[in-house]
Amino acid sequence: MNAMGLSLERTGTKGDGGIDFRGFWTLPRHPKQHQPDATRIKVVGQCKCESKKLPIKYIRELSGSIETEQQDSRTSTPILGIMVTHSEWTQNAVSQMNGSQFPILLCHLEDEGIANVLLNERAKQLLPQVVFAKKYDGHYSKHQIVFLYQKEL
Repeated sequence: MNAMGLSLERTGTKGDGGIDFRGFWTLPRHPKQHQPDATRIKVVGQCKCESKKLPIKYIRELSGSIETEQQDSRTSTPILGIMVTHSEWTQNAVSQMNGSQFPILLCHLEDEGIANVLLNERAKQLLPQVVFAKKYDGHYSKHQIVFLYQKEL
């Protein structure tokens, strides 16, 4: 995730408000020029390792954590919630994420890497130049998720 400009630290401790990691996502305004004028987005996230599809309750928990973080924060830095899972999501969880008033990104990890990424409308507005796309192998049997920023890898 460092390659995408994410600087995160693990925080999963007692009394963490359900947050497993936090940090910042720094997106340069001009990716080929190393300039200090960057967009800095605060990130809070949770990790879940479920054998079944991720239920709606975890999206509700993440939304609550984002709301608490916003109330505790004294800056106007935007906050993005990220849910990292080892399983896919239920349709109800996706609907809850899409209807959330907070920017949320869902990331499905498998042993080989990122299997899928979903962003709700608020996250797309917060990250207008960010795209996650599927890149297939030569036989279209396997794919990986690639991160594009301002149409560049």
